[in-house]
Amino acid sequence: WALHDKLFATQKDWSKSQKIEDDLTAMATTVGLKTDAFKACLQDKSMDADIDADIRQGIARNVGSTPTFFINEFRLVGGNQLKANGARIIEAILHDKKSD
Repeated sequence: WALHDKLFATQKDWSKSQKIEDDLTAMATTVGLKTDAFKACLQDKSMDADIDADIRQGIARNVGSTPTFFINEFRLVGGNQLKANGARIIEAILHDKKSD
């Protein structure tokens, strides 16, 4: 999780990088990952179709930022919306199911 944490902590820096693979590899190395193995993962194209499908689904569902949550077809953008409305939406869905 060290790389995960570093990526989120420094996202503003690397997200505009012109040398993203170099920057990601440097971060991976600083948190103790094996550089060669990490580079191999970056260059492995076997997951590209899955990633592209996720991106298309996000676009189709109007996901413009993270986190975005879906409860059935209710879209909640950000933790505040989830906290404010999530329980109410779930309760309404459960109530509707009991009525059926």
